[in-house]
Amino acid sequence: MTYASVGDIYTYSGFEGVNFMADGYKMGDDEWREFLEDAILPSVDAFINRYCNVTTFELHEVVELKYGKGHTDDELHSVHLTPRDEDRQYLLKEHPVHEVTKVEIDINGMTSVPEWVELSERSDDTPGSYIVVSNFDYKYLYFIRDLPLRGHNMLRVTYTAGYPEGSQELDAIRLAATRVAINLLLYKKKVQEATTIRAFATRDYAQMFTIQNEAYFLTEEVKLILNRYRRPTRNPWAYE
Repeated sequence: MTYASVGDIYTYSGFEGVNFMADGYKMGDDEWREFLEDAILPSVDAFINRYCNVTTFELHEVVELKYGKGHTDDELHSVHLTPRDEDRQYLLKEHPVHEVTKVEIDINGMTSVPEWVELSERSDDTPGSYIVVSNFDYKYLYFIRDLPLRGHNMLRVTYTAGYPEGSQELDAIRLAATRVAINLLLYKKKVQEATTIRAFATRDYAQMFTIQNEAYFLTEEVKLILNRYRRPTRNPWAYE
């Protein structure tokens, strides 16, 4: 699925296939719909995802392998009975985190065949091994015990990320996507008109052929909506 739909474009823009050209001819209804579904709407999603630093805002499952931190003083071969907070905390990469469904650690370490053990979350009924800490849309794991061993891919977290269908957040992103789609169509129309003018040599069309980038279509009005859901750029090592 895409954030916006063909129906959204019809509703908000009033455009129809006859307003646009393909191969020198006005588009028919089927060709127009195919153009929106295959070219415009996927491009809009890509623009928004890149700007917001996310894979997608739609609800989706993520299986994330993380670097095990062990204890800070492991390399000193010292007994550190109380791990530091930075040893206990694991930030999840996808945004926003909707729900953590499974947490597993490899108890064999990197020198042996992996053996995954599922841990339980601390609750009113069980002490558990970890808690999920929420900070607005951000969630991270905080280990109470059973810390992952040091090494690559020692922790495996399964969770869902994104916003559920019908949520206010996804509705706002849908509106932003519709506006970006209309901006793309307006630009196509502008180039179309310039091409027609060029063919009939009726006026100066040079200024109408300007090369645009994503920033041209992601207007300040659109960014004002998206900035509320944008994932801040972080050091990628923070997600290890």
